[in-house]
Parts: sequence; C-alpha cells; structure tokens
Amino acid sequence: MREAVIVASSRTGLAKSFRGSFNQTRPDDMAAHCVKDVLKKTPQLDPKEIEDVIMGAGFPEGPQGFNTGRNVALLADLPVTVPGGTVSARLSGDATITNGLLLLPPHHDFGTVPVGQQSGRFTFALSNTSTTSTVGNLAFSQVGNGIYAIVLPPPLFQIVDATDCTVTHKNQLLPQESCNIVFAYNPNANNIGLKQLMWQATGNIPGAVPITVTADAHVQGTGM
Repeated sequence: MREAVIVASSRTGLAKSFRGSFNQTRPDDMAAHCVKDVLKKTPQLDPKEIEDVIMGAGFPEGPQGFNTGRNVALLADLPVTVPGGTVSARLSGDATITNGLLLLPPHHDFGTVPVGQQSGRFTFALSNTSTTSTVGNLAFSQVGNGIYAIVLPPPLFQIVDATDCTVTHKNQLLPQESCNIVFAYNPNANNIGLKQLMWQATGNIPGAVPITVTADAHVQGTGM
C-alpha cells in the first residue's frame, strides 16, 4: 500500500485504570465495538471487501495476547475470510506490516469419529497474502485464545503432513505463495464428546525490526 486514507474513526469511552468501569471488559471486545461502529459510519463499504484487520498491542499478554487482530475481526462479525494481524507496539518502532498469513478454510469439523480410529485427513491452505514481502521461519502450534480457550494434547488434533511448507517451500512463502498443511483427528477414551481447538501458523517478515505474523484456524471433532 503506497497511500492510506482515513475514512472514519471510532474509540471507546474513557475510564479510570484498574478500578474503572471497563476494568473487567476484554480488550478485544472493546476493539470489536469500535470496528462495528466504523462500519456503521461507512455503509458504502462491503465488509467482504476488507482485506485485513491490523491491531497494535502495547502489552500483548493476557487477554490481549495471541492474535488480537484475528479475534477482533471475528468478534466484529466480519466474514471469516478477512485475515487479522497483530503488531506488538512496544517492539515495532517504525516497522509497518502489509497483510500477512491467511489460513483457509478458517474452520473444519471432523464430525463424529469412533474412539481409537483416525478421522479422514483434511488439508488447510496457508497463504502469504502480501504482494511484496516474503514470510519466513514458518512454524505451527496449537493454542487457545479468548474465543476457543481449550488446549488439548497434540495427539488429539494432529498435523500429519506439513512437508509442502517445511520441505518444498523450505519454511518460507514468497509473496502470494501458498502451501498445504494436512490435519487429522484422533479421539481417545479420555476425550469423548465434542472437542475443539484453535491452531496457529506463524512466520516472520524480515527487516531491521522483524515482524511476526500469524494466522489461526479452528478445528473440532466428536469422539464416541
């Protein structure tokens, strides 16, 4: 992006720190309220045309940890195809971020699977949505966040094949490039019933101050 135009703005109300009226309110809920308000002010903008949601976090820990930008996009009822990214404001200095990583589809349900058996395999596509920056040092992990806080043992939801990303693409994606990650669900006797998990792909955009970008996807399955 060479030029940026501010078309609308919104902010939350003010209150005292720690003991104020918002001290029990999650930061992603407050940010999502602002996004919804901005969209009300710009009715000519179709939410499907939004290309990215970028949030800055001055202290990216606790409830504002993980990928706040993605959480805010979902809480603001934007289409699940809209990616979200988070910049650590305390570390970024003059760094800028242009797009980042995107996982599609953002959700998959493995359905009902008998205990002791493995589900059919499912492929997620990980894309570098930037038109200019390479994303390197790709890594994958299972995380919880403000929406899906359950973190389950790795054997339950398992990456069974990521060689397209790690070997073919050597853990980096060029601009507009994609790779595939294959997942499976393995219910066991200790995890009967509906289980769900948020998993995450991360990477770095190199520069004087490297920027970490992330993409999240949600998986669930029912063991019986």
